[in-house]
Amino acid sequence: LNLTEFFTPDTLTVKQLSSKFSVGREAFILDCYKWVVENVKYSHSDMRKMQMSAASVVSEDFWEFPAEVLSDKKYGGKVADCDGQANLLASLLRTRISSDEVFVTLGLLHKNQVGGHAWCNIFGAGGKWYLLEATRSKWPANPWVLQEQAVDYEPILAYNDKQIWVRASKSVCFPMGHCHVEWLNDYLCDCA
Repeated sequence: LNLTEFFTPDTLTVKQLSSKFSVGREAFILDCYKWVVENVKYSHSDMRKMQMSAASVVSEDFWEFPAEVLSDKKYGGKVADCDGQANLLASLLRTRISSDEVFVTLGLLHKNQVGGHAWCNIFGAGGKWYLLEATRSKWPANPWVLQEQAVDYEPILAYNDKQIWVRASKSVCFPMGHCHVEWLNDYLCDCA
């Protein structure tokens, strides 16, 4: 599987959900973001991967497509880990927003301990890039976090349905603690 395949703005379930949200750009972004935060419960992929189809198990991390997250009823409701939530949010946003303005970032989260993480980025108000953290347990008082001020988040690479970017001076060839590195290795670097 290629990272870009996890961005699915054209699937019927994603389109149907996004059609329920506000028309204005900023309101649409907030509606999508709030829906994911309030309706998709965070769960580490390790807890579910052994019970799921092996089709999208990559290395030791299970990645779900947005349609799978939306239809997930086996675990008492919609459940996903960070990449599942970020891919769903970004796919919803991409139904109305250009690929130049929305992507998922994979990187390191420096909170309590360093670990691999995924989050969504959107080009927003004031011509700035914002970080949308879909794994929140509740809707934040201020959902707009400037990427440049999110000091606990260290971007390594970004992708959407059109392309993949590796951040300048970053490498995906070192251990990321929890997920991604081995299978990203296959796509992005020759680390032999």
